[in-house]
Amino acid sequence: MINDKAYFSDFPYISTELFQWLGNKRIKILGLDLPCPNISDWKTVHRNLLGNSVLIVEGLINLEFLPQEEFLFMALPLKIKGSDGSPVRALAVIDEK
Repeated sequence: MINDKAYFSDFPYISTELFQWLGNKRIKILGLDLPCPNISDWKTVHRNLLGNSVLIVEGLINLEFLPQEEFLFMALPLKIKGSDGSPVRALAVIDEK
C-alpha cells in the first residue's frame, strides 16, 4: 500500500542483469507497481533504460484488474518546463467485447 512507509524502502527491485536485458529487448515502456525500478542503484537503472528509449512508469496501482489480453495504456504527463519526468494520470482502456 502506497501510504505504508515500507512501500518506499522495502520492495523487490529490478536487478542489473534484468534492466540490461530489458534495454536490449527494445521495449518502449516499462510499467511498475513499485516506486522505483531499483532503490540501491536507481540512477544507473534510470539512465540505462531511458538511454535505450525505454520510458518508465512507476507507482501503478490496481494492476490486478487488468485483463491478460491486450488493452490500451495511456500516460498523461504534466508539462513541466526544464524537467525530463512528470507525474502522470495512468489510464487503461479495456475493450469489453
